[in-house]
Amino acid sequence: MAAVALGATAGCSQPDPSAGFDVPSPTPTSPAPTPSPLAAAGSAPTTSATDDGATPPPATAWARTPPAAAQATGEPFATLDPADLTNPTGRGDTAAGDAPRCTGAGLTPRLGSPTQLTALAPGLTQFGLIITFVNNTTRTCAMYGFPGATLVTAQGDTYDLARRTTVMPASLRVPPGDGAAAVLTYLAVPAAAATPPAGDGSPAAAMPAFDARYLLVTPPDDRDPIRVDWPGGPVADQRRDAYPASYIGPVTR
Repeated sequence: MAAVALGATAGCSQPDPSAGFDVPSPTPTSPAPTPSPLAAAGSAPTTSATDDGATPPPATAWARTPPAAAQATGEPFATLDPADLTNPTGRGDTAAGDAPRCTGAGLTPRLGSPTQLTALAPGLTQFGLIITFVNNTTRTCAMYGFPGATLVTAQGDTYDLARRTTVMPASLRVPPGDGAAAVLTYLAVPAAAATPPAGDGSPAAAMPAFDARYLLVTPPDDRDPIRVDWPGGPVADQRRDAYPASYIGPVTR
């Protein structure tokens, strides 16, 4: 079961998220990127904006304890089993066939409840949530590729999430009223970290926070983002990191 505009389009620091097909970027060259506090803690995430074959952190240590800011929206698609975060299940059928492409004008994105995945370092916890694209038209449409996902602050600052290219997209047929799912994974930080200086020497204190208020979601192979409220609170600002722990996966069943 799978689910804003602010004048910004998703896709800046990585491949254009308006495109529905994953286009690998060149491997970063020297000078090497500055290691993040996560790397110093010995638990740096291994997912990158480029298709380098890295394996993302295992989604283990499940818990049903979303952050206080989290609110489920868009029932009945919001409540999912944690296992769906590694193999999300929408209501779309495989094999798109001759169905027309799904477009933002006929889709409604619905966000599931943030679900805790694992703690990467003291005070830094990775969460995942399902984005379901619901077909609001009267015709079956086809969907394939990666959605665009851009976090936005109240001031309009943007954070384009990398693609999780270790997961392959599926070609889907989405009947009217049904949906296709993508997993958004993000690294949450304590609210206190958003008010520098924290100065306690922990990785969370050293990690700058991005105080997201909205999410711009662009369906695969489309150009018009849809704005929805962001339920996850502040996330770790890893816009300059080569291997961020926040990323968007492809649409799958």
